Formats: sequence, C-alpha cells, structure tokens
Amino acid sequence: MPATPALRRFAASLALVLLVAVGAAGVSAQAPVTPTDLWSLARVGSPVLSPDGSTVLYTVTTYDLASFRSRTEIWSVPVAGGEPRPFITSESGSNSAPAWSPDGRRVAFVSTRGGTGPQIWIIPVDGGEARQLTRSEGGATGPVWSRDGGRILFASSVFPEGDATAERIRAIEAAGSQARVYDDLQYRHWDTWADGKRSHVFILDVASGETRDLTPGPYDTPPIALGGFQDYAISPDGKEVAFVRNVSVPAMVGTGNDVWLVAAEGGEPRRLTGSEANDVAPQYSPDGRYLAWLGMSRPDFEADRAELRVFDRNTGATRSLTAGLDASVDSYQWSADAQHLWFMVQEEIHHVIYRVAVSGGDPVRVTRGVYDSAFQLSADGRTLVVARQGTDRPVDLFALGADGAVRRRLTDQN
Repeated sequence: MPATPALRRFAASLALVLLVAVGAAGVSAQAPVTPTDLWSLARVGSPVLSPDGSTVLYTVTTYDLASFRSRTEIWSVPVAGGEPRPFITSESGSNSAPAWSPDGRRVAFVSTRGGTGPQIWIIPVDGGEARQLTRSEGGATGPVWSRDGGRILFASSVFPEGDATAERIRAIEAAGSQARVYDDLQYRHWDTWADGKRSHVFILDVASGETRDLTPGPYDTPPIALGGFQDYAISPDGKEVAFVRNVSVPAMVGTGNDVWLVAAEGGEPRRLTGSEANDVAPQYSPDGRYLAWLGMSRPDFEADRAELRVFDRNTGATRSLTAGLDASVDSYQWSADAQHLWFMVQEEIHHVIYRVAVSGGDPVRVTRGVYDSAFQLSADGRTLVVARQGTDRPVDLFALGADGAVRRRLTDQN
C-alpha cells in the first residue's frame, strides 16, 4: 500500500512518541523503551474552540494494559490559562468528538455509554445531564452542527435497501450462521470483515430527534480509509450538504472519491468533482460563497499531493490555492471573514501551519520547526490552539498568537 499522508503523519508521530517516552514515563536514559512505557502515556487530541474563543474542549485517551481497554474522555481548559478539568465523563463507555453548538450553549459528542455502541449525545454547557439524540443500530459518529443550531449531520452504518450483498449477509446472520460468502470486493478492511453495511450521512433534527438518510444507496459515504478529516458539511444557509462518495473505483483498487452536493431536505445528489483522483474534506466558507476541499491530480494514486481547492458557488469556477506549494495539505480551516484559509502541511520531520488568501497569492508559513497534529483558529483570528509534540514531550495543547508565537501552554497531561 502506498504511504498515504495519514500513514506518513502516523510514522512521524510514532517516532516522536518513541523519543519522548523515556523522559515522560520516568525511565532512565539507559533503559530500553518498552511497550508499557508507550501505553502509559495519555493521548491528547481533537481540540475544538468555543465560538467565543474562551474555552478549548479536547480528548484525553488512557489505556489499561490489565484489561486491554482504552478510555477516552472530554476535558476543557480556558484559553487564557487555568487548570484543565474533566468536562464529559461517564462510569461506562468513552466520550469523544466534541462539537460546540453555534451559540456555544451546548456540546454534541459521541459516547459509547448505554451499551448501544457509539451514539450522538448532547449536553448543556452551563450544567445538566447529557441527552441521547440517536439510537442508530449501526452507531453514529462525527456530529456537525448547522449554523442555526437546529440540525446535526452525522454518519452511521446501515444496510442499504435493495443491495443484494447486504440482503444476503443479513439473511445468513438471521439464520444464526457464521458463514461468509463474498463474490465481490471488498470483503475485508484491515481487521474488520465486511458485513454488508454502508456508511451514510444522516441529518438529525435536534428538537424532535427525527433523522433522515441523505446518501442512500450501495456506497460508503464517507468512503472507507481514503476520506479526509471531515467528509461532509452543511452550507451556512442550511439548504445544501456537501459529502464525499466514490461510485466508480473500488477502494481497494484505487482512488476515485468525489465531492457531491445534495439538498438538505433530500433528493438526487449531483457530483461536483470528477477528476478520477482523490477529492475529500469539503468545507463551506462562513459567508457561503465558496466550497473548499482537498484535491489530488493523479488518478488511482492515494499518496499524491493534496492541493487546497476552492469552488466559487457564484461563478462556478474552481481554483487551487496551493498549486505552487511543494507540500501536501492535511487539514484546513476557514477564517471567520472567509478571506483566508489556514492549513497544515508536513515539511520533512515537521508539521506546520500556513495561511493563504482566497483571492490568491503565495501561502504564508505561520509556524516552523514544530510538529502540530491539529489546530483551531479563533473567530477573531487572533488565537491559534494547537496540539503540539516534540522530542522532549508527548502531545499537549498550546495557545499561539496569529503570528505563530507561543503565548502559553494549556495542558500537561503526562
């Protein structure tokens, strides 16, 4: 398998973890680093800034080697500095993927509490009990709010109606058999057997709890493995949903992911891209004029350079903002005024942040000589929160100025 951007980031991150494990785990410089040392480190990730930029929610994952289980909880810390504290915990299950409501009063998240697999829950920020929003048989992940706070997009695995493979597997399972019969690819992905289900994007009405499948059919949406960091989005006016789907090339053979558009009320989707290369991670600009995504140029090659592209919804024109940059874009975020895009790239052993104007021009490097695995930009554009690691420390959160200068360290989990 080619070295995808995600695999390259993982290899670099693992190398840094190996280097920091000696000091962080309290092992002498002469002692060998063991798997126990590595798994003793808490993993910090997924920082998300509140709409007013005052608070960061993030995940902390710990591991219990005795039970061979991991546990993820959601913590919070003030951007101005202060003591980190647990925000969402539970006696059973893990909690992850925090997503602030646009008004900052609620947080949607994914929890495995309740014994029904991962589901979308919601909790008020000012106190109160969490409430379960989904009860999907195939679980629910990746909550994305609409701007008015009335709806949430999420992904769930379902049996597509009318799909012959799905119907056959469902009938075999209903009969109590463990036999598996496949007559097409893909029958297995990493360590998971294909069960006939497909990942679909749903839209949820927060008030009523009603859900609707926006991407029916025998295709994974988002696609398996080759997707981006977030492969669906809803337009600021709430009328349109962009998502990633592959209808032409089996995932185990090559790429072929495209960005598609569908009305938020449902209907027939239309394909926006059709390059036969890998197009993923759509995001609408805050003013609704543009749709950005990460696009490759070489068909059937998943490790190609990903460029940051923008589609003008008024004119229909598409431009690459990073065509002249000899680096592959990993993740990105719009500025609140829709004038710039901030993004991350890998440069040798470093993982740094750039920004580029939507109007054009050369990208500007914001951070250098560091390894940041995730970032968030405040609405006023003055603060960056990054998940940063180095040869002397595992991942922790830092607050930076818009120029990339460190203001303060926010967490110290190990």
